[in-house]
Amino acid sequence: ENILVFGECFSQEGCHAKLADFEHARPLEIFKAELSNGARSLGAPQYRAPEVWHQLEDVSKADVWSAGMMAFELFVGRLPEAVWEPEDSRDAPIGETFREFVPTAEEIKEDPGFVQLGQRDPQLAKLIQRMLSESSAHRPSPKAAYDWARSIARREGVSVPEQRGDA
Repeated sequence: ENILVFGECFSQEGCHAKLADFEHARPLEIFKAELSNGARSLGAPQYRAPEVWHQLEDVSKADVWSAGMMAFELFVGRLPEAVWEPEDSRDAPIGETFREFVPTAEEIKEDPGFVQLGQRDPQLAKLIQRMLSESSAHRPSPKAAYDWARSIARREGVSVPEQRGDA
């Protein structure tokens, strides 16, 4: 639903995929105007990192959190049970209802689907758990998370290209 595929998928060059989120997509001019008028909602709340909720200035590892939530959803089949999903995610402004969207480390570890994932693939579960550390200081950097995921994929015989500057 949020994956862009491009390239020659049936050639030797292959195709490439990029993750994207179009839920809040709008022209740049409108987005800038909304920000200058005090807009406070940014991105789907289920994937917002704790530092985004708290409006902290250092959000350098916020994408690692979001990717961790996507990985959880991809490998477990749903978001963590502790995450509330509103009917319209635009109804959840930044700073409000933080605990309804951000699961604690304990809630992640105890999630039945995550427990099953840990039994099937402990390394993958450990990576996702680290990516979902509430403290960004405990999360891997984007490059470290990529390298870790790449090593898991290679172990499974999946060919993953080297990370590029725009990855």
